Amino acid sequence: MKTLKYIIITILLAGQVSCIDKKFQDEFKISITPNAVNSVTDISVKNSATNEQINDVEVSFIGAKSDEVYTIGGTKEFNVDNGFISVGIHKGEIIDESDPIEIDLLLKKDGYLDKRQTIFFNGTSNQLIDISMVKKSDAPTGVKFATSAETLTGGKTSSEVVVKVEADAAKQQELVITLPENTSFLDRKGNTLSGNDLIVDIGSFDPSNSESTDNYPGGFLVSEIDTPDGESQDIAFVTAGFTTLNMTVGGEEVKSFDKPISVCMDIDPNTINPETNQPIQEGETIDIWSYDEEDAKWVHEKTGTVGRENGKLCVVFETTHLSFWNLDYFLKYEPTCRGYHRITLNANETGYYRFQLVPTANPNQSVFNNRFYVRKGQSTLYLNNAPNLDNVILRIYDSNNNTIYNELTNLCKTSLLNLQTAIAYEFLDVNINLECEGVSILPSVSIMYKETGTNDSWKPYAKIENGQSPDRVVKLDKSKRYDFGTYYNGWKQKTNVELPSNSNQFLLDLDLDKVCEEIKS
Repeated sequence: MKTLKYIIITILLAGQVSCIDKKFQDEFKISITPNAVNSVTDISVKNSATNEQINDVEVSFIGAKSDEVYTIGGTKEFNVDNGFISVGIHKGEIIDESDPIEIDLLLKKDGYLDKRQTIFFNGTSNQLIDISMVKKSDAPTGVKFATSAETLTGGKTSSEVVVKVEADAAKQQELVITLPENTSFLDRKGNTLSGNDLIVDIGSFDPSNSESTDNYPGGFLVSEIDTPDGESQDIAFVTAGFTTLNMTVGGEEVKSFDKPISVCMDIDPNTINPETNQPIQEGETIDIWSYDEEDAKWVHEKTGTVGRENGKLCVVFETTHLSFWNLDYFLKYEPTCRGYHRITLNANETGYYRFQLVPTANPNQSVFNNRFYVRKGQSTLYLNNAPNLDNVILRIYDSNNNTIYNELTNLCKTSLLNLQTAIAYEFLDVNINLECEGVSILPSVSIMYKETGTNDSWKPYAKIENGQSPDRVVKLDKSKRYDFGTYYNGWKQKTNVELPSNSNQFLLDLDLDKVCEEIKS
């Protein structure tokens, strides 16, 4: 296990305590705050259709300073446990609020679409990032897949192959791809694949459904992208539909073809063209983009014309390679405001508040969607990668996902926001204290809760700093029992917990004894 140096110090201290005469050991106590990392960021990974937490996810970090990312426990073992993982930046790395560290998180799991998302570490430890992943056999509303198995002859199609994602009540737009006869298939290095078993796997995403657009690859905000006019700019995409195209030959991934295939994507007639602020019309143009998960980059491919097939609006185009494909308008904006832009918050209660920005052209697409831990009273919010846009709506939700703000707002031009939630909170001194051979470990973690015996999702309960909650916590019904959990070198939890009824002290035992064993290992 690759672990930061503070754990070695802990073991040494524990050894020193064990050498002290027993009659003094009760009076000789050492306390440490094992904060191995700065800018702690909690990440929740869920199934986009069921909202259930996902386990056994392959996690990797990509970027110039990705080597500085560790788990909250100081390890390089990035395991998503019970749908959670908490990470941060090595304490030896200096973080400048005005220039946050930008690192991509890549999540992979068999049966799911890969998910890539950028995380900004700005020195604060108040972020809770929700990430949804699409399970292809159980897709969310607005997402539909189609798979076809074909037999090749000499590694080539012997006739035209047509694969279609059919429209239904939940997904009104069809997707049709056509492979011409005599098509050969190439891998990522350009080598011709020689197998005869072709698997075509395609998926279509409805741009008018938020469950679908939550899975837009890479997010709707794109920095320094080459636009059709030849300039490198920061933009916010407004999609009219996107799709994923994947194939294998003999089990080997296909990247391209020796001749173009045809793609026909239906367009919802209610789609608003942000350039006209009117529903899209036949004969109008829209840009076509492709995306590669390995490169994490959108590329403008061509401009398409809206036509009509079988009475429906659609765009037909040809391509010689596979990836996510996207019909997109885009909004240009001034450089994003990041750590250097601060907003003063006045909150009537402590809690996690979710900030979401949606374009007026399509309020089902989030161009910014982050949860932040905010304390009661006045505090400062440091923005990470918020777009400098005027034609967007800011929605703010409290810890129970109640909408408490819904107005046209440019975050980069905002200096003050008032947050008023109806959720009840209370002063309850929540403590977590772990004894490891005479050393008292006081962790800083986020505590989640749910009612015992229910299928409820985990919700934020308290922010623990150095072993105790420095602020108010969610007021729970003391006649009920609850499950509490946290991520610290894996998920640790305590079930069926009874809250103190006549005390403002709450010592929470989260099965952290395993941490002592992990520290020694």
